[in-house]
Amino acid sequence: MTVLPTYLCAAELASGHLVKLLDVEVPPLNTLFVAVRPGMEENPGVGTVRTRLLMQAGLW
Repeated sequence: MTVLPTYLCAAELASGHLVKLLDVEVPPLNTLFVAVRPGMEENPGVGTVRTRLLMQAGLW
């Protein structure tokens, strides 16, 4: 038994490999925080990761 966000197990739920045991009125909130050292905001790699996370967050 576990608690998973739907986006991590949607295919398994649809196929019947996983079964939802309980429908809740208010689902748990999954909050992510990204911390960056001062001065690293200008690093191209950090910017790329931030941009990708923000794009994908809309699909969660």
